[in-house]
Amino acid sequence: MALLYFIFLLGAVYLLVEGITTKMKGFSGYVVALFAILIFGDTAYIAYFNSFFGEGLMLIAMLYISASLLLIYQNRYNDYWMLALFFVSSLLLITTKQQNAPVAIVIGMLGLLLLFIKKNKAFRIWTASALGAIVLTGVLMYAFIPETFVTINQYQTMTRGVILNTEEPEKDLKDMGINEQFALLKGTTYFQKYKMVETDSPFMEENFYRHFGFVPVLEFYISHPNTLLQMLNLSAEHAFTIRPLEMGNYEKSAGKPFGAKTGFFTLYSTVKHNASPSSFGMIVLFALAVILGYSRGSIQKWRLGDFRGLVRLDLVLILVGTSFAVLLTTIVGDGEADLAKHEFLFNVCFDILILMILASLTEFTWEQIAKRRAKKHV
Repeated sequence: MALLYFIFLLGAVYLLVEGITTKMKGFSGYVVALFAILIFGDTAYIAYFNSFFGEGLMLIAMLYISASLLLIYQNRYNDYWMLALFFVSSLLLITTKQQNAPVAIVIGMLGLLLLFIKKNKAFRIWTASALGAIVLTGVLMYAFIPETFVTINQYQTMTRGVILNTEEPEKDLKDMGINEQFALLKGTTYFQKYKMVETDSPFMEENFYRHFGFVPVLEFYISHPNTLLQMLNLSAEHAFTIRPLEMGNYEKSAGKPFGAKTGFFTLYSTVKHNASPSSFGMIVLFALAVILGYSRGSIQKWRLGDFRGLVRLDLVLILVGTSFAVLLTTIVGDGEADLAKHEFLFNVCFDILILMILASLTEFTWEQIAKRRAKKHV
């Protein structure tokens, strides 16, 4: 399975690099390829290939989504084939994990731009059908979440989210129409060994779980912005940790301690973990800076009807929108339990943006070097 993942990863990275470097000149394209290998070949990412977790497939799917949009932007291959790649990759991403259901809305809405890149009626029909199927898949994924997962997420949404940081858990529970005595569960998890109450009992179903769900919790956070900001900052502290905390990198025969992790080819993930911002505000500022940077000339392109020229900005918006959807869905849907793993897709989107930024900087630097050389020859 790891070998199959690796083969598909090679194809994804190749197409992503090609989509970024198609019009780049000189040696700069090879530099971008090196960056791509350092980022997406990092052991923190590919360690998931040796597990039954779905994160490995999520990484590959998001890379193919990004590659297909960049290749459409560059007009590099047949648009129908790239649309098919975009469609299949989106379905894989959404169906890999129920948590990704909201991402379907982000992709479906922002993907509407693809309707206008060709005036061909057949292409627009296929595009509209693909986007509709993507959104419908997300709705179905949310509707058919297994009851067991719903119970687990509900419990930790409340005990490791809503009442985790509050000084008055009884009041918050009362505001949501829940018995105040459940404040005793503050900070506990569904799976802990010694429990105050049987978490999957009819008593909990009758008196606890049936009183709230995703929408009521979201309404609570909106009406309690300080609590929401606390949770978002807590989420941001774990948002840049790629390495799976749930497993080590060695077989038992290696004689390493349980959960031991290798330091081989982990330069990027280590630097990122230590240097990345740890507040939600910094993430917002980074997102705004990236959007503004790639918005240059977009108004003129819109007026000229150059919708293909706007696809790269559309990808940036999809990556940013997906990132924030992951952060919000994680805390509303499961509190701060297991944040590093639940925010894996945030890391993938962030790193694709980082690669695009590094490519832009590399291209600019190469152009400046070429200009200086030309002046010397003159």
